[in-house]
Amino acid sequence: MFFKELSDTLMLDLLNNDNAFWVFPIKKDDQKRIRGVATQLHSNDAKPVDPIKTRDELVGSLNSIIDSAFVFYYEKPSAERDSLSPMVRKAANSIVSAVRKTIHLVIQKVFKKMSLHDLKGMAAYLDSMAISEASEDAQAYLGFPLKEELRQQLVRLMTSITEGTHIEQYSSEILRFFSDVVQESTHHYYHKPMALVNVGGFAKKAADLGIDTTEKGILRLIKRVLRDISHDDIKDLPENIHFVVITLDLPYEACTPKFIENKFGMDC
Repeated sequence: MFFKELSDTLMLDLLNNDNAFWVFPIKKDDQKRIRGVATQLHSNDAKPVDPIKTRDELVGSLNSIIDSAFVFYYEKPSAERDSLSPMVRKAANSIVSAVRKTIHLVIQKVFKKMSLHDLKGMAAYLDSMAISEASEDAQAYLGFPLKEELRQQLVRLMTSITEGTHIEQYSSEILRFFSDVVQESTHHYYHKPMALVNVGGFAKKAADLGIDTTEKGILRLIKRVLRDISHDDIKDLPENIHFVVITLDLPYEACTPKFIENKFGMDC
């Protein structure tokens, strides 16, 4: 199921697979909490729903998921293999800290006065992004479909890294690919769900500004890190790409506000 190694067959599969997702692992409890909120909001039960409690539950799960993303994409790789100079590491830590705080602030602004109707759509959307195999102990991920253009870019980049000997041979490809991934992530994690809710006036402008600042901060981080790493630092990426790209045959559509009645064939 996962991309275990880079090979001609694997690259062909990636290029032609519509079931490829760009992901990061999340806690199973967070997946269950989001599923629980979505199920509760779409239930025909006459029992009234507490909007404050429901908002807090969803925000708590989102904040935990955000922290999981930073651990996966930044903190864990830094701890396992840190080839950055102290000066660059300090700059990177500063950027990451600012980006994390901004994202948490955006969530607070967006969800502060969200109606039950909007919470209903948002919870269903988040639930559709929390993907995993249909088993109780399966690893849960948050992810979005990797569209064909990005799959092709990824295949070309992995080939360039495999065949290259100096990072200068493919550094522009790395920057272009990850810049596109950041933009695609912003689309699925912010712009698309924001279109589902009624957040107006100052709150919307503040949230948009925060996300714009976040996107620029991440791109600045990528550019800064690229100036300080070598081919040796990144040559293992092709054989480790399965950590961020998975293939999964889902019986439902991901990244949609439509509630999934029977997501796993069992209650989550």
